[in-house]
Amino acid sequence: MVYAFIIHTLNLSAGAGMCRVLYSSVFGSDGTPDYCLANMEDQTGSSPASVTLSQQQLNDMRTVRKEQLALVARQVQSEYSFRKAVHGGDHAEQDTSFSGLLDDPSQFEHGMFRLKGGDPFQGEKITVWLGLGSVGLALICEKNENRLLAEGALKLLARYLQEHVQVLTQPAELLTKGDRVAVIVHQFLPSGRLLFMNHAVTKQIERDMDNLLRGK
Repeated sequence: MVYAFIIHTLNLSAGAGMCRVLYSSVFGSDGTPDYCLANMEDQTGSSPASVTLSQQQLNDMRTVRKEQLALVARQVQSEYSFRKAVHGGDHAEQDTSFSGLLDDPSQFEHGMFRLKGGDPFQGEKITVWLGLGSVGLALICEKNENRLLAEGALKLLARYLQEHVQVLTQPAELLTKGDRVAVIVHQFLPSGRLLFMNHAVTKQIERDMDNLLRGK
């Protein structure tokens, strides 16, 4: 199960604290940060499903969620910067079509790290990430999720987000094309589930996605 998907900036010169989350999707029944629900249950003695939240509580939980995702983005930024420093070179000077780059691991940085329980989420999670040019994409997954499946889904998301939204070459487009991004994310991560996809399944998803994107 994928807990969240984020797209954020990567900046080699600015330092880890300067990256910015451009888009996020949090999956689950309500998308609420899990430790907030746990705290509410402790304080009220009721299960989270039975708790009625005030607008202030909802706003507070959204703020906490944004901080959690920003922390993950900063950690991706840190790992990306380290790998770039070790490997040298600058992939940002690539052909802006980015054609075929995601098929060649030498053309982008990618990795995985663990998030211990309580920092920043209640339960332990893993983050699978990919960085190319000035953009990073990350899947925050439950700790027992299939890493290879997550990596495959992330590459597909990067490919189709570039094709339909130019996420890698014009990341500012995300701010005005969130509806297109949401369609693509839903096709490849329905309700946060990672799918086993062969060529035929991918082609069918592509056709469905093209139909949904018409007019958006």
